[in-house]
Amino acid sequence: MTVPVLLVLEDRPDNLFVLEQLLAAYLPDIKLLAAPSAEAGLELAASEAVDGALIDVQMPGMNGIEMCRRLKADPRTASVHVILVTAHGATPELKAQGLEAGADDFIAKPIDNVELAAKLRVMLRLRAAENALRRERDHLEETVRERTQELRDAAHCYRTLFQTAGDAIFINNLEGRLLEVNEEACRLLGYTRDELLNLTGRDVTSPEYVARRAEILEQLRATGHLVFETELVTRDGRIIPTECSSRLMDLRGRPAVLSIARDITDRQQTEAAIEESEKRFMDVLYASEDAIMLIDGETFVDCNEAAVRMLEYSSRDDLLMTPPSELSPPEQPDGRSSFEKAGEMIKAAFEKGYHRFEWIHRKAGGEDFPVEVSLTAITYRGKTVLHCLWRDLTEKKQAEEALKESLARTTEVQYGTIQALATVTEARDPYTAGHQRRVTQLACAVGRELGLSADRVAGLWVMGLLHDLGKISTPAEILSKPGKLSDTEFGLTKSHAQAGYEIVKEIRFPWPVAEAILQHHERMDGSGYPQGLTGPDITLEARILAVADVVEAMSSHRPYRPALGIEAALEEITKNKGILYEPEVVDACLKLFTEKGFKFE
Repeated sequence: MTVPVLLVLEDRPDNLFVLEQLLAAYLPDIKLLAAPSAEAGLELAASEAVDGALIDVQMPGMNGIEMCRRLKADPRTASVHVILVTAHGATPELKAQGLEAGADDFIAKPIDNVELAAKLRVMLRLRAAENALRRERDHLEETVRERTQELRDAAHCYRTLFQTAGDAIFINNLEGRLLEVNEEACRLLGYTRDELLNLTGRDVTSPEYVARRAEILEQLRATGHLVFETELVTRDGRIIPTECSSRLMDLRGRPAVLSIARDITDRQQTEAAIEESEKRFMDVLYASEDAIMLIDGETFVDCNEAAVRMLEYSSRDDLLMTPPSELSPPEQPDGRSSFEKAGEMIKAAFEKGYHRFEWIHRKAGGEDFPVEVSLTAITYRGKTVLHCLWRDLTEKKQAEEALKESLARTTEVQYGTIQALATVTEARDPYTAGHQRRVTQLACAVGRELGLSADRVAGLWVMGLLHDLGKISTPAEILSKPGKLSDTEFGLTKSHAQAGYEIVKEIRFPWPVAEAILQHHERMDGSGYPQGLTGPDITLEARILAVADVVEAMSSHRPYRPALGIEAALEEITKNKGILYEPEVVDACLKLFTEKGFKFE
């Protein structure tokens, strides 16, 4: 809130003190500005926002009346409320001079505190009222300026839109006389504005429209707005098909017609091309050997004879009259409702423009069969519909099943062959019979514990059974020797990893079988054989086989020693975790034995 300011001309400190005490007691919200002379007071009033001035008429130098006159003459201070302080018994002539100078009030010496306070309160009320009136006047003036500018802007905008519109605009009276046209109307018809304003509507429209003018005007009077097609005639006699949007309006107090005419030559050509395209499309649809239907939501629009034959209906009409729900069983193979799932497929096709999926349909006789459905959103006769193409998958599914059976038989033969190879290897080493199967059992369990996919675990099964396949090339007497092997004999035994690799490397397994056989005796620190690989250079499957191989070998009987037991085997992999054996593999193996009760079969 703004604090009112009172300017006081007083050069005596004692009088100024008394006035300050008076204001503090009666009007504490007034801010006091003191000036010792009229000149100083004028400067203060010009630089500060002063509401009122208490001026002694008898001032040294410039007197109070002259100061009042100057305050009122300066636009910056003209609104200051002036109270002149006069001597006791001031003459009427003096007061008349003060009023002429612009004084708003008088008070005589000696000043009565109550009277001065009352006059100052009146001053404040008047000042507040003046400020409110000034604000209201300023607001009204600003509002008038804004509204005037808005009208000017609207008029300019209308004129700009009218003249720059891409469509031809005509304004005519009810008798047809043209009153105003825009630049596009002149360009379209080949006339100047002045030439068009000397014509009537019948001069620029086709005879057919002229004959219908009375009817169109009657409809326009009834509805106020009308859209219709007509033909305009150019200066050189060309006919331009147009779409006309007309409405009644008031123009300078008289009824008139505002018409916006759009050249639809291109649209008509496009429509004709679309119609021809749709005709060709329908010719292709009817001639296609693929089953095709047009679907509008849940309604069949059309279909071809191939669809009738596929679904074994008697005719196209018979099929098109069939509710869509009767063309599918209640549920699809995934157990979901055909009705709900079909709604999702149709929605996806409309959203993406195309959607392909497999479906089970039902023939007229109740036989279910698989199809591939391709839904494509197309525009047909001005509407977006779905072009539905069906391909019978019965033979394809039968072929896939036959292929699966053949693959299963082949896989069974492959696995049988792998097991036979493992059996041959163990037959040459009776003291370690069952070793490869037990290693396989543990390796697969570790793989599952590590979270490997079922496919990789299947690969571990093959690698485990074949990891010692190379021992076929090792003399049987060395494999079954009860005593310690010589360096030469041990060297021959170590060659089984390379030998096994050479046997299977040309077989196109879907897993790194040959690499795992070659590397299953490698160690993390590079101390293994045959290549002395380290850490990540060793395949994960080989690292798993290494741990499973050691645990099974130590816990089982060998020709040169009795079984050491599972505890010793687990102690070995624990002691050398991270040195010889992969830490994660060791942890998984230990968890299997200590927490999950794993046992060799």
